[in-house]
Amino acid sequence: MLRYTASSGYTQTDTAMESTRSQGVIRGDAGRFHCVGRLPGEMSITPLIFISQIGTNEAKNRLGEIFYAPVDVVLGEDDAREVVQPDLLFISYERCDIITEQEIRGAPDLAVEILSRGTEGRDRKYKKALYGRYGVKEYWIVDPEAETIEVYASTETGMQRTGVYGGSDAVVSPLWPKLKLVPEGVF
Repeated sequence: MLRYTASSGYTQTDTAMESTRSQGVIRGDAGRFHCVGRLPGEMSITPLIFISQIGTNEAKNRLGEIFYAPVDVVLGEDDAREVVQPDLLFISYERCDIITEQEIRGAPDLAVEILSRGTEGRDRKYKKALYGRYGVKEYWIVDPEAETIEVYASTETGMQRTGVYGGSDAVVSPLWPKLKLVPEGVF
């Protein structure tokens, strides 16, 4: 993957990293349900089902592009520049101008993080606040252990939880009102 640093520009690396205001954070052990740093053929079933479910809806309605980690998402500029790698993300066709060869330059419409022991605290607190601050419209936290999907929507006061879905409760998405994603079909 390509990694951007202010001192050396783009360099090739095999390490999944995120940077927060000039401080690098190496992503921890991804765990069984994570897709970070793996090729599509090696991904676990959870990300593949998400991609297929969201992708089916997206393809049917021609809504936008779906990406999975590792892909750099650059939020902010200069000293406020932060680079994160959501596990899955969606960008609507209306906003595809933020997609470049090297990275995504701006907030995706949807960011999805799949929890693991090494990322749970960061995903639930730091990234939720970061995504709210930079205008991500919807944020999903997928908890493989609890077999739930938490949906957050952007508001004037930050990300607000709109629901927690598990079992046969279909996910209700403000972005995709017609989405038919049932958690028991994911885990």
